[in-house]
Amino acid sequence: MPEKSNIEMEKEKFAAKLGFKIVERSLSSVIISTIPNMSDTNALDMTHGGFLFSFADYASALLGNTENQIAVSNSVYINYIAPCMPNKEIFAKATYLTEHPKAAIVDVKIYDSSNNIFATMQARLSVRQKEHK
Repeated sequence: MPEKSNIEMEKEKFAAKLGFKIVERSLSSVIISTIPNMSDTNALDMTHGGFLFSFADYASALLGNTENQIAVSNSVYINYIAPCMPNKEIFAKATYLTEHPKAAIVDVKIYDSSNNIFATMQARLSVRQKEHK
């Protein structure tokens, strides 16, 4: 498998606006981090589910998009397991459950430094190989 380069995804403006940072990347997994603040909460002062969804989606996109392929989610399933409170660093780890030339399934877990899991997501990616000139 070729070395992955996600320069385009690293420049993703929405993820930067939300404060998502890349912690670790390998050929088989990606870990990102962020610290949700009070502006990222819902009416119950918990981190908004949409924020957590975006966080997991970005981890999945970083894993699936490489210098040799473009991947987009066409089906996503997320489970919110426990309340995620603001002002504490959280992480998302994306790994492949399956990987094929035209499709992949990515598993993402959102957790804190004590390994408390707040949400899990599975995304089915449609994959297209890039044409190199």
